[in-house]
Amino acid sequence: MDAGRLASLFREVNDRIADLAGGDGWNAESDYLCECGADCGGRVTLDPASYEALRRLGKPVLAPACVRAPARRPLAA
Repeated sequence: MDAGRLASLFREVNDRIADLAGGDGWNAESDYLCECGADCGGRVTLDPASYEALRRLGKPVLAPACVRAPARRPLAA
C-alpha cells in the first residue's frame, strides 16, 4: 500500500478511536496511530480535545519518534 493510502487508512482508524473515546461522556486519553504513511508503528496518547484540535488545524497525528515527523507532511485527501 502506498504512503498516501496508508496515512488515510490510519486517519480513518484514528477517527473511529476518537468516536469511541468521546462517546457517552467518556473523556479518557487514547492511543492513536502515527499517520506518517510509513507504517512506523508509532503511537500517540491524546485526550479527545487534543485530538479534535489537531483535526481542526488539519494536522496529522505524528509520533514524536517517527522519522517522518519533522517533515509534518499533510495527509492525502
